[in-house]
Amino acid sequence: MRILFLQLLCAACLLLPTVSAYSQVSAPSRTVVVSASRAEEELAQVGSSVSVITAQEIEARGFPTVADVLESIAGVEVVRSGPLGGNAAVFMRGANSEHTLVLIDGMEANDPISPNRAFNFADLQSDNIERIEILRGPQSTLYGSDALGGVISIFTKTGSGAPSAKVSFEGGSYDTFTERAALAGGDRALNYSLGIQQLNSGGISSASNRDGNSEADAYSNTSLSGKLGGWFNKNLGAVASVRYLHGRADLDNYGGVGGDDPNRELVRDQLFTRVEIKTDLLDSRLKQTFGVGVSSQSFDDDNDPDSTHVGEVLRSQFNSRLTKFDFQNDVTISDLLRLVVGAESEEERGDSSYFSDGMFGPFSNDLEQHSVRTNSLFLDSRLGGESGPAANAGVRYDHHETFGSKVSWRFVPFYRFADSGTKLFSSIGTGFKAPSLFQLYSSYGNENLSAEKSLGLDAGVDQQLFDGALNVGVAYFWNRFNDLISFNPQTFISENIARARTQGVEASAAWNVSTSAQVKVSYTYTDTQDRDSGESLLRRPRNKLHTELQLQATPKLHLRASMDIVGRRFDNDFSTFPATRTRMGSYTLVGFGASYQIDPRFEIFSRVENAFDREYEQVLGFGEPGLAAYGGLRVKL
Repeated sequence: MRILFLQLLCAACLLLPTVSAYSQVSAPSRTVVVSASRAEEELAQVGSSVSVITAQEIEARGFPTVADVLESIAGVEVVRSGPLGGNAAVFMRGANSEHTLVLIDGMEANDPISPNRAFNFADLQSDNIERIEILRGPQSTLYGSDALGGVISIFTKTGSGAPSAKVSFEGGSYDTFTERAALAGGDRALNYSLGIQQLNSGGISSASNRDGNSEADAYSNTSLSGKLGGWFNKNLGAVASVRYLHGRADLDNYGGVGGDDPNRELVRDQLFTRVEIKTDLLDSRLKQTFGVGVSSQSFDDDNDPDSTHVGEVLRSQFNSRLTKFDFQNDVTISDLLRLVVGAESEEERGDSSYFSDGMFGPFSNDLEQHSVRTNSLFLDSRLGGESGPAANAGVRYDHHETFGSKVSWRFVPFYRFADSGTKLFSSIGTGFKAPSLFQLYSSYGNENLSAEKSLGLDAGVDQQLFDGALNVGVAYFWNRFNDLISFNPQTFISENIARARTQGVEASAAWNVSTSAQVKVSYTYTDTQDRDSGESLLRRPRNKLHTELQLQATPKLHLRASMDIVGRRFDNDFSTFPATRTRMGSYTLVGFGASYQIDPRFEIFSRVENAFDREYEQVLGFGEPGLAAYGGLRVKL
């Protein structure tokens, strides 16, 4: 079946130039990114390894969650513990999930009270998003702690033009229904956007049904987002953004045999807000941003006794709050020299409580509220013009009130041949991750922990062909991680005792075969190693391939087909004691999508996931949906 699909895809590519020209798939535009240097610049003039997912691509794919959207990106691996609502972790270039920093409109989203301070993508919906930037490699020089593997920046839509509204309704497999509504408009003086999404799914068993688990685990999610901004005059403006996520997921006790639980429930509430004051001075040679952001997150995991777990009870709660102030100056000294200089101060605080009772007797563990402040200074400089040699160089100083000070640096030389569309790029830099509140102050914590450290480099080439219709890129990356925080089974205390190394190759191609058709391919080879045991790191496939075809078949009909091949990887089997290392098989997923524009106001759409009903697991013992179909209607008001 895989070979047949590839043959059909190749045949379609050969035929596409003869298709009549329609306007939906167009030549690439001049993409502007912010994450690579914290200042606006064209993607073609960036030396760092960056990918961009636009609002148009998100809508065309039709996926309800950001985790679904990220799976197509080279160097990014998304791993879910079961269906919708299950924990969703992201590994970038083989680094741990807690080594990816997630920003929502510039506000840190990583949870201060989670044991490793990672961000869980389970509840992050794809509504009202303007673009997603994926910045790979160690980026602590720009963003401080947590950015050892990279940074994922999510930007809410900015309203423009006359007021417009849109609603959509979707239903499909597993009693899944999604409703969305959006409102946007404005101009430079005042602009606004507002989005709301409600998702409900009957779900499947979180614990894999091939292990005898059959009770379906439902999931519901409410997502609200908005942005309000504008310029008071030529030189002074402001913008405020907010995103609220509420998720309610039925859970099972664990993956594998006997994992089913009919009444365990996890409720998550997350609020991310940020306000910025902006200035534009000296004919835009000095741009300043003063920002204040607050995130508040809470997680409640409750499980009462039931007929299959008589006498078992669980009460678990985690609460956190992060407050951050930052001040940034973008200074253009000349056409060849630009500086980004800034300062940040953030306070993270959190507490947790845990109680369980069952066959092993009662157990409780509480973490009283603790807080930590980090103050930072950073500088990034860019030297060079639009073509020829150029480089970014930066340094950052962070002072963490518990473990002390840390200096990070990076150097990003690159060379752009504007006439031939060739860009040679490379980077080398350091990263660090501060220990989490849980790692410092819980009963398993250690206040003498130091920061985790990394050194990373990459080198590659991007090439544009056929007047920009074909873009291809390939890059090699290498990362070394030291002083990783791990649980010592001898002392039951967290210590800086682990080491790791990752290396690999990322390749991608995007071909606008005609104005009506586009083909995208991305491939990642990732080789990882625990430098103490010599074994590969868990849940990282060595090979991953994504292919996608989009075709504007008629002026009204848009078609999409995709295929994902995920290679073998290892996971732990916790049904044995001690847990045994288990190899998990590779799998291939094929999907299809279509939309039809009935008239300027009404559009119908559909998608099919796992079209050949492949049985697979991303995390050992946790189920994944089989063949699923969804369809709906979009209405512009």
